[in-house]
Amino acid sequence: MKMSQLVERITTFSKSMSKEVLKQFSHEKTHKIAVHHLAEAILTNKQTVKKTEEWLGLIFNEYRLTVGLIDFKLETKGTNNEKIIKLTAVENGNDLFCYEAYEPIQSEQDQHAVPQYVFDYLTKA
Repeated sequence: MKMSQLVERITTFSKSMSKEVLKQFSHEKTHKIAVHHLAEAILTNKQTVKKTEEWLGLIFNEYRLTVGLIDFKLETKGTNNEKIIKLTAVENGNDLFCYEAYEPIQSEQDQHAVPQYVFDYLTKA
């Protein structure tokens, strides 16, 4: 067997295993949370990392928080985070959801499911 064939088999096996693991975790208990509540929880969490940039006199903020297997990225506009621009949740490289303010069918009131342990951590922190 050639090395490239072996690498291909290992890659295929690895991908199928990760899909199976994700399927098992997808049966985990979840809890829905509104975008604006999730953003507030990210903003107030002590583990959140903030980065601020100014472009053409406008202030843009980026907040990153990891809770267990979930990576959150929150982007806001304004010195006091007056506008939520984007909020994404990614688990092991797979998008759980993405809120984008410029999408007319999305609202800050929209609710998205997060694992129960994430909801508990964010709402009790």
